[in-house]
Amino acid sequence: MSENTKKSIFMAYEELPPPPKQKRRQVVELSGIDALRTLLWVRTVLRLADAKPSNLLSKLVFQVERAEFALYASAQRTPSSTTLWAVEEAYPVKDKAARPLAGTRTIYEIGPSAMPLWSVLAGNQGACETLIDDYLARTLGTMKAVSFDKKVDAIYAVLFEPHEADAVKEMLAAQPTPHKFRYALLLYAAVIDKNTIYHPLLDDTDKSIHSNLELVIVLLAAWQLSYLFKTRYEETDYLMAAAVHILKGMIPEVKDEIDIWFRQDLEIKMTKRFG
Repeated sequence: MSENTKKSIFMAYEELPPPPKQKRRQVVELSGIDALRTLLWVRTVLRLADAKPSNLLSKLVFQVERAEFALYASAQRTPSSTTLWAVEEAYPVKDKAARPLAGTRTIYEIGPSAMPLWSVLAGNQGACETLIDDYLARTLGTMKAVSFDKKVDAIYAVLFEPHEADAVKEMLAAQPTPHKFRYALLLYAAVIDKNTIYHPLLDDTDKSIHSNLELVIVLLAAWQLSYLFKTRYEETDYLMAAAVHILKGMIPEVKDEIDIWFRQDLEIKMTKRFG
């Protein structure tokens, strides 16, 4: 390399402006699963602490330099792993041994009650299949080797009495050939308003499913897999509609956000299905 070339390179470097000062992370509006899990996490934290974002830091001691609960509560930032652990270990000013927020990290990382809700909503095939297989194995005996169609039939057998299952099958069989816009509107209406659809799981509040979060997520997993495998759409759409209503009752902290997420996801699925 010639001296002139070296000189020009050094001059170029010398002419560069100084590096900008490090800025704080940009505030953005979270969406999708990030918004859901952040809001469920922070709203659970605030409920357990009996606090608001503005006074939480005065009620509990957090071993972290900065925890911006106002931004978490407005779905503008996700918590870091450091913040999640600091919240787990937070203690009241007058009781260093207490851990009132223990277990909240799992809500964000996995889902409520350590159920893999976020992986299922994301359509993770492995998580969906494992959840369904484990549930059916405990309920009906091992079914890992059977087809997805048979697993859907097994889920229906778990959920419905024979006469209920027959009524559902007759109703679904009587529906006209699905049309993209009409079907999408009807399905979304069923998700938003349970009165728009006949559903034994919603009519009978004594059903055990209303207190079984795992089973609710199993229904959502079956719905995700049906669109992945391109089969049993109507049957799993029907299960999904009930699951969403029940899920909103189980985690009311994010019931409005659940409606928003499913509307967006339905749009994606309808486009893929009907083109």
